[in-house]
Amino acid sequence: MEGSHNFFVQLLTKDGWLDDSNIDMAFLLLWERHNSSGKWKHDALDYMQMKAYVAKEDRQHSNGPLGMVKGEGPKLAKSWSSVNHVFLPFNLQRQKHWILLVVDLKECEIRAYNSKVDLCRTQAIQRAVQLVAKMLPRLLQKSRSISDGLLHNSVWPVIGVMDELQQVGE
Repeated sequence: MEGSHNFFVQLLTKDGWLDDSNIDMAFLLLWERHNSSGKWKHDALDYMQMKAYVAKEDRQHSNGPLGMVKGEGPKLAKSWSSVNHVFLPFNLQRQKHWILLVVDLKECEIRAYNSKVDLCRTQAIQRAVQLVAKMLPRLLQKSRSISDGLLHNSVWPVIGVMDELQQVGE
């Protein structure tokens, strides 16, 4: 119990933040809760695997992200052919800030939710997410999970969502 208390104390102190493993664990918890409700048609992508993949734009698709798209990833993974949205936590390393990317598989676009607009402008987010926007259509095509008709663009647009709640203070 002490470990969990220290985690929250550190998080609430100035400059306290979550790391990759904390974000992935939070997504696992959300995933389990929402999958049990059966109301959402969504999936979530593991940040650590995606980060390793995105840095190597031209390499062959490994079983990591490709397997996740096919539903062969963690025990709760779904094939993307059965979902409408994929939630992807994304770390803006330069700003040391997490944002949420929501990949809309029907509209072929990526919506970026940023809880601290004054820290990172939409254009900076669009530049940072560009490799993901290029990689997704290729990955989906390679997985054969989604029909080619849905893959209109070779690069999906990244849309900054401006109406979300904002963090205040330092």
